[in-house]
Amino acid sequence: MECVKEVLNDNSFCKTSLASFGTLFVEKLNLSNFRCYEKLSVKVDKGPVVLTGPNGSGKTNILEAISYLVPGRGLRGAKYTDLTFTSLSAKSEVFQPMKEVQTIIDNPLKWAISGKVCYNGLFTDIGTGLEQTSEVNQKARRVVKIDGKNCGTQSALGYHLSALWLTPSMDRIFAEGAAGRRRFVDRLVIGLDPEHAARVTEYESCMRGRNKLLKEGTYNKEWLSSLEETMVTSGVALTASRMGMIEKLNKITREQYGVFPAAELGMTGKLEGWLFDVPAIEVEDKYRASLLDSRQYDCHSGVTDLGPHKSDLAVLHRESGMGASKCSTGEQKALLIRIILAAANLQHEEKSRMPVMLLDEVGAHLDKSRRSELFSIIGDMGAQAWMTGTDRSLFEDSGFNTQYFNVFNSTLTEAS
Repeated sequence: MECVKEVLNDNSFCKTSLASFGTLFVEKLNLSNFRCYEKLSVKVDKGPVVLTGPNGSGKTNILEAISYLVPGRGLRGAKYTDLTFTSLSAKSEVFQPMKEVQTIIDNPLKWAISGKVCYNGLFTDIGTGLEQTSEVNQKARRVVKIDGKNCGTQSALGYHLSALWLTPSMDRIFAEGAAGRRRFVDRLVIGLDPEHAARVTEYESCMRGRNKLLKEGTYNKEWLSSLEETMVTSGVALTASRMGMIEKLNKITREQYGVFPAAELGMTGKLEGWLFDVPAIEVEDKYRASLLDSRQYDCHSGVTDLGPHKSDLAVLHRESGMGASKCSTGEQKALLIRIILAAANLQHEEKSRMPVMLLDEVGAHLDKSRRSELFSIIGDMGAQAWMTGTDRSLFEDSGFNTQYFNVFNSTLTEAS
């Protein structure tokens, strides 16, 4: 891939200190017409960044912007068209990005984000935005550039920046539907394999196409078979990637990490069961035959009944033996943090770099002991952490050499 720089992956370095190698951080962030920010430019160092201000001031929007500099749909999973600066959301005209973003994204855009990312002293300009289209019925398209060069897919971003995040909405991840847990696992996989994002998108696109053809009732069988073939290859591949990620995480999460409990993880689903028993090539044959046999049933139901879109993540609290959904909300949050910390360590082991951590309102939703432990662990990791909160005092005993910014009415000012 032309727009992807080769990254060193030498695991022979001394691992006595997680911060000893693979420093990755966002040095500069620029926004144009994104959420509540018409224009924003902020420069930071590689240490922790704390954004404080009242609710609704725009703190989380900054974390969300960073989350769009990695593959995927960001930490809120919002529609791209909903991200445009509020005062422009009802208008049809285009705009030119601010000068700093213009060097990365040079087309008229609805919104744009760019960042200067540093990895081991090497700086890279990465950017993304929503392209304005001239055709009435043509959908707006997300574009990606690396050092000024167009990239065909979002996957390119993952070779230059990786990020993990924790938000208040994720507190319900074990209590709500399986879709959120699948997206969570997929984000963890993307941290190791950016191409996983393309496989998920390809599978979901073909599945929607299959559902539409079956719903119409009359269709080209060759075209339907072609869609199913892509579902088979991408579906089995992404299922195997999820299972591989869980296997690696289990080697880490089975041990307690300070005050964060040990956890046992597993992926459940029909394809997962098949992959436990037979090679992937045989699973592809079984899945292909199942899709063919289920056409009539799926036609009546309006959905595809079998595939990785039906899989789920199961999490067990090892000490109590309870499933995560049965644990208290405090224990659920602790289990979630344990998994995220394990994923960060795994990225360090396999890619020799720590991901950027995006922690939204983390101080207010943890008791003091767990909050202090989390800050201590992040400090030992050497990861750049962007954190938000309404109360600065929650972060002042962290021991970090922290940069503080006040956020008020979508304006950012550095605090002393």
